Amino acid sequence: MRFWRRPGMKQWTNEQRRAIEENGNLLVSAAAGSGKTAVLTERFVRLVAEGASAREFLCVTFTNAAAAEMKKRVENGLAAAAGEAEDEAVRARLHDAARDVVQANISTLHSFCAEVLRRHFHEAGLDPSFRVADEAETLVMKQEAWDLVAEERYALETGSFSALIEALGGNETRAAELILGVYEFALAQPEPLPWLSQAVERYQASPEELEHSPAVAELLKRSRHALAAALDRLQGMRDTIAEDAPKLAAHLDGEILAVRGLLLHDTRGAYAAALAAFPGFVRISWSGAAPDARKAVEHARDALKKEVKAQQNAYAEPLSAEAGRLHAQYPAMRELYETVAALDARYAEAKAERAVIDYSDMEHKVLALFQNEAVAGEYRRRFRYVFMDEYQDTNPVQELILSAIVRDGGLFLVGDVKQSIYRFRMAEPRLFMERYACYRAGHGGERIDLNANFRSTAAVVNAVNGVFSRIMTAEAAEIDYDAAAALVHGRDDQGCPGGAELCIADMENVPAAEPEDEEDEALAEAERPDAVALEAAMAAERIHALMAAEQIRDKETGELRALHYSDFVVLLRSHRGVAELWTETLALHGVPAYAELTGGFFDAVEVRVFMELLRTIDNRRRDISLAAVLRSPIGGFTTEEIARLRAEHGRDEAGTPLACVDSLARAAAYDTPLGAKASAILRHLEEWQELSRLLSVEELCGYLLDETGYGAFCRALPGGKQRAANLAALVERARLYERSGARGLSAFLSFMEKVVGTGTLGAAQTAGADVVRVMSVHKSKGLEFPVVIVAGLSKPFNRMAARAPLAADGVLGVGAKLEEGGFRKETIYKRAIAARAAAKDLAEEMRVLYVAMTRARDRLILLAALPNAARAVREAALPLSPARAAAANSFLDWVLGAVLQTQDGDILRKRFGLPWKRTQPGGWMQVSVRPAVGTALLDGRMRRGEYERFARMARAEGGGAEFGALFTRRYAHAADTVIPSRVTVTGLAGHEITMAEAPGFAEKDARFGAAARGTAVHALLSAIPLRPYAQEEVAGEIVRLREEGVLCAEEAESIRPAHIAAFFASPLGRRLLASETVRRELEFNYRVSARHLLGADTDEPILLQGVIDCCFLEEGAWVLLDYKTDFVPPGTTPEEAAAKHARQLTLYAEALAALTATPVREAYICLLGIGENVRLL
Repeated sequence: MRFWRRPGMKQWTNEQRRAIEENGNLLVSAAAGSGKTAVLTERFVRLVAEGASAREFLCVTFTNAAAAEMKKRVENGLAAAAGEAEDEAVRARLHDAARDVVQANISTLHSFCAEVLRRHFHEAGLDPSFRVADEAETLVMKQEAWDLVAEERYALETGSFSALIEALGGNETRAAELILGVYEFALAQPEPLPWLSQAVERYQASPEELEHSPAVAELLKRSRHALAAALDRLQGMRDTIAEDAPKLAAHLDGEILAVRGLLLHDTRGAYAAALAAFPGFVRISWSGAAPDARKAVEHARDALKKEVKAQQNAYAEPLSAEAGRLHAQYPAMRELYETVAALDARYAEAKAERAVIDYSDMEHKVLALFQNEAVAGEYRRRFRYVFMDEYQDTNPVQELILSAIVRDGGLFLVGDVKQSIYRFRMAEPRLFMERYACYRAGHGGERIDLNANFRSTAAVVNAVNGVFSRIMTAEAAEIDYDAAAALVHGRDDQGCPGGAELCIADMENVPAAEPEDEEDEALAEAERPDAVALEAAMAAERIHALMAAEQIRDKETGELRALHYSDFVVLLRSHRGVAELWTETLALHGVPAYAELTGGFFDAVEVRVFMELLRTIDNRRRDISLAAVLRSPIGGFTTEEIARLRAEHGRDEAGTPLACVDSLARAAAYDTPLGAKASAILRHLEEWQELSRLLSVEELCGYLLDETGYGAFCRALPGGKQRAANLAALVERARLYERSGARGLSAFLSFMEKVVGTGTLGAAQTAGADVVRVMSVHKSKGLEFPVVIVAGLSKPFNRMAARAPLAADGVLGVGAKLEEGGFRKETIYKRAIAARAAAKDLAEEMRVLYVAMTRARDRLILLAALPNAARAVREAALPLSPARAAAANSFLDWVLGAVLQTQDGDILRKRFGLPWKRTQPGGWMQVSVRPAVGTALLDGRMRRGEYERFARMARAEGGGAEFGALFTRRYAHAADTVIPSRVTVTGLAGHEITMAEAPGFAEKDARFGAAARGTAVHALLSAIPLRPYAQEEVAGEIVRLREEGVLCAEEAESIRPAHIAAFFASPLGRRLLASETVRRELEFNYRVSARHLLGADTDEPILLQGVIDCCFLEEGAWVLLDYKTDFVPPGTTPEEAAAKHARQLTLYAEALAALTATPVREAYICLLGIGENVRLL
């Protein structure tokens, strides 16, 4: 017989049957909900039934839970198959296999590696008793190794390490993070240090080598993509005005065609030449265009102009200059390599001393062992079949390990590249795609696509396809969402159709909260707390409505039942900073909710209390720790008793405050209930401290949990099972710590303090009750829920990684943007890696959205609260080309863009006044828009108007002056409540003159912006060497600073060299140049009373902040300069123009004198535009 088949085989789809029955190397691309684990299990059963032994299989996956689930399914599958088999020999074989599954090699890849190393410890150079250190322990060891290496490198006479730290910004903590990040990335490569050495040596490349380098090719590719995206946006806007303004449309057609010509060039030299020859854009007539349409088209055209200009500047620099910058940074990069190599050696020594290895060691040591044919051959003979689940999450080292031992025809890989969302763990989806393409072409194996979805209702499947068929392309997401990738509805919905909804709240009429400080002003609109709370309120409303009206079919029983709170999940791209607001708002609206907060294990209350107990036993003079123990069930003190303890016994006879333990000792001397409590806790602490010297930390923790009754107390609380598990995990942590050979409570606490900083222990609690769960999309991977609410769609993608001074890529190497002479200089490698990483990050964001949407079984709800819904909809209504999809800034850009291409988006077109257009058929997304009204309690507070109405009603109901007085009482220190905690000099002084006042001849500068021009001039004056200048020399300095990235092209063009040269030639400028002590861009923080600063009726201190442009010492006193680039209207004297800044200059002078204890003798406003220096002091 060719194939053994179970009677139940009729349930499989044709593609599933192929994956189960076909022999040879197979790559199964299994979409969400396609039954991949069931297929893997059935293939295992089929091969055993045909004669294979369960011990001939190596089945690996990435988590212990997944491995345990796979082993359970295989065992159940074999047992079920044995019961169905008609052939006695087959039945016996299957029964034996089911019994032997417990010994089968079904595990995580790391568990398999550990087993190989235990068998071949001698060849691997390991202690036979080695153990695997967990992530928290390895991070602490790495930090300790870094501290030693940093000390050693600082001691070198060359000073190269100090120079590296300075080049990375001068902050050693941040520099350590960057260097360790490069080290971690290198460890994911098959040969870490050789890879890093090769990457560093590329900094000696010649211009000719750069021309043909992967970095140049990558930059060219990304530049063309960016230009195409800007073009597509303008093309879409052009189509909206073509009918009303045909002449304008024709002009735009010419510009679009000219720019598209740039995309025809596919080499750097040709592309750079085409950019240099590009004629530019001319003024156009907007006749016929409606105001709103004109604004949108002009915005898109300006974006295209800006992109072309930026690329012209970037490609104007010859590769010889790029090579020169690489050569200049080579010494720092060489030091980077030497530091990482020293760190690797120190870290290896630390692991050897403790006889431990980490996960990276397991992979690299096994890969090294498998280079020995005798060892690799042993495992190749042992394993006839190699199965791997979640193949899309593998890395190059893991790929090589499996390739070294797999037999020809024995490889079975299962995964879905659309669900690869772990790049931050060094997963490389490229490996999946390369094998996918190879097998598709018939080389090395066969590819099978499983796209029948048995998890979700037709409504959910259609919504997923509706979005991703329009946005997921190889250009945007590294894979095309074609017929092979699209989901096919395979579930029997049994009368429960479910649904898919996009709910938008328009916050146009909701004013943004006043920012508390200047940093808050930079927050994106989409991250407004009221927007988050509004989405939570919308979710609560839908949850109540669905629970009242909808039923689902229970997955276990198949019976219809009402929805429970635990059937709902809220998925967020990142729940850091917003999960708590979500749970509070849901609770406010009557929905119980639970979120795993970001603090992780140490945020669990029971863990925090017990850790404070251990700290108190270690040192009773930790006041905060002791107070926490007293107030806990362990101490049993009430808040009132602690207050009495401090009030009655908190000072000695001289009135000096006492430590908390001394207060307890004083209280214990009195025969009172409080004294008895104090005496008891002191007695216990003394006993426990003595035991801490005799017992191991693990034994001490177990004793304390029993002796104090705290373990039993926590088990009796709501969620007691999980709380007990948290405490058990803490005891286990103590056991693992002492296995490393360390001893003592103090050392354990010190170790745990370091672990807290790593954040590696994860969230401590899990939801076990009937509550709505709030979690990140990554946490939801592998799970499914009846109702999924995906929120925060408009939150911008995180682009911060691209700004780091160091970045690494497996192909491109290491890119640096180091400081030289006070300026950061970005290399071509850094730009290429940043561009490549941005594209990869965007592709992963699209896959994250796919994972989020495919978690839903019955209903999918997408939420977005938009401060400016009209603008978002207008932008999203443009044609969704691959280039535009690759330029998205949020999930909402994709979802709205897809919806607006279909009839489902017509409601949005109508509401926001978009022109009608023929759209594709819809029916896969129910769209609703609501104004953000009735949200007064979103943050738990009434708005002012509603409070006043409530107060009037309360007075009317209460009657009498006494009741009314409750609403008219004035706080005695009301003045303090309106005083800001800090102010800036600029904000306090105000802005009197803006370029809006400039006449027509200043129009060019006005378009650039007065603030931007002023910033550019200040940047120049803070960086330019102090010496006399001719106008041409200033122009040369401007060019230099532009090349070094200090000034952008627009800033450089806005500066008038003649004004700068004139300033240095003026008498005041010559005095500045003659001074031996000059301070430029001097930042200060100066505390001053509100009465003095603001004239307020309070002496509450205020922090005054500012930046002094320039000051210099002359004859023992300061001369203060404040540069101004204001336009001075005709008829206005220099003194009048300067007088408007007198308040600002006075504050600067006061702060400078106070903070330096040196008088300010003179202070000037330097009106650079008219060449006047006006003395105000």
